[in-house]
Amino acid sequence: MVHLFLTVRGRYAGEEVQQDGIRLDAGWHGGELGLFEDLASFWAAVAAAEAHDWIVSVHWPPVREGAGGYLRLLERDRDLRRQAAEGAVRALQQAKAAGARDVVFHFPYPPLAEDDPARWPGPAEWLAPDAWSRKSLADAARQALEPLAEARERLGTGVLLEIDGPARWFYVDGLWPELLGEFGVLGVCLDTARLGRLARLYGRPPGELADPLLPWVQAVHLHEGRASGEDPASGVPARPALTFDDGWAGAAAVAEEAVRQNKRVRLVLQHRPALATPEETEESLGWVRKLARGQEAG
Repeated sequence: MVHLFLTVRGRYAGEEVQQDGIRLDAGWHGGELGLFEDLASFWAAVAAAEAHDWIVSVHWPPVREGAGGYLRLLERDRDLRRQAAEGAVRALQQAKAAGARDVVFHFPYPPLAEDDPARWPGPAEWLAPDAWSRKSLADAARQALEPLAEARERLGTGVLLEIDGPARWFYVDGLWPELLGEFGVLGVCLDTARLGRLARLYGRPPGELADPLLPWVQAVHLHEGRASGEDPASGVPARPALTFDDGWAGAAAVAEEAVRQNKRVRLVLQHRPALATPEETEESLGWVRKLARGQEAG
């Protein structure tokens, strides 16, 4: 069955209604926990997940640090890259101790400055394009992913790679499916708003970028944004009326295709109701629940 997950992050002290107004007792199957203000908030969310009998996923890091604290698994320096991979393995061990089924890591990260960073509303840290050839980038990715694949098999804790970037070799030149085919135990988390921005950057429909990844997609971060880089870039409740042709990310079409290909995919709500009217939020939630039951829009 398709599972509906709620994102819990920021500052949290066990409330049944989050700061964004979303209730924890609204029939969710699980929660993705991470990027909290402090560890106390993380452990309060773990306790709430246990009370609701949720499946738990951890979005790494559990506590936000600096620009997000994402592990720099594609750091140019080999030793720093190895340290990041070791940190990811420790993350899996810690998440397992907290009762989590899997951990979400951003990848490829840091992004590659192979396109004008000014066109991308993403992080300020970039790797210079001349730092890599396709082969050196692929070899570096293998060095990062191999320890994660080994830990996945040893610990039984899942690894989901949340699409990041930009990284043209990954999204346009086939490096994603090449690596996923080699490390078959790793899964993918599609972030629909980020996918829309990547599609706009590369001049491709979002479905075209997503298609090679769908055999490995286990989770979809479901939210909308202005794919052209305008505000809001993310967090808008997804619904079929918001299409890529109209300047949005086209999240609904991507999510529907992911569900068609994997009836056990996880839909993770990452929207903020404050970015839509109450009627639009209700429309979004109604569509998501129908999609989880196998009913597509239209």
